[in-house]
Amino acid sequence: MSQCQKLQEKADEYLILNPAVLQILFQINHANMQLQQAALRASNHCGCIHLTTAKPDLPKEDLKNKPTGDELNQLCPECKGLIKDKMGRILFYLAALGNAFDISLDDVIDQEISHLDLLGYFMLM
Repeated sequence: MSQCQKLQEKADEYLILNPAVLQILFQINHANMQLQQAALRASNHCGCIHLTTAKPDLPKEDLKNKPTGDELNQLCPECKGLIKDKMGRILFYLAALGNAFDISLDDVIDQEISHLDLLGYFMLM
């Protein structure tokens, strides 16, 4: 049994309070907002990472390693734990949504990988 299947079983088991689709969608958005707040907290309050809004010069080659101005590899343990927690909440509610629509997260991941393999960078535009 895959980790996605286990998560979907746990979501089915523990999501007993208002498992309506609209409520699940709201919870996904709420958890996403909390994830954004955690990332901004790491930058603004803690200072363990540095986020920038400056527009970097795009290199003509090697777009994969283009500079963004962000320094993301130095999350402190507290911020890293908080961000992991918020990502987990999003995954939980995605699993619950998959259950509501009878969609396997494994199938979603396989489909996404197939799209990326087929379209590569063009899929993300």
